[in-house]
Amino acid sequence: MSWFARAVPHAREAATVLFTSSFQAMLSVGALLGGLVVDAWSVSVAMVCGGVCALLMARVLLWSRAQQEPGT
Repeated sequence: MSWFARAVPHAREAATVLFTSSFQAMLSVGALLGGLVVDAWSVSVAMVCGGVCALLMARVLLWSRAQQEPGT
């Protein structure tokens, strides 16, 4: 959220609204996709999909941090 506030220091309230609404939208999308996976396969498959998504996101975050380091 601090990134949103730094990106638009003159409109912090709008940045807060954008952050909150995007967060809520992604929660809704995750619930929808999880429900679809459970309906199509099983709860176990949904848990595996969640774990894979978490690992992929961790990899993306590590990669993006390496891109920000000076000299690389």
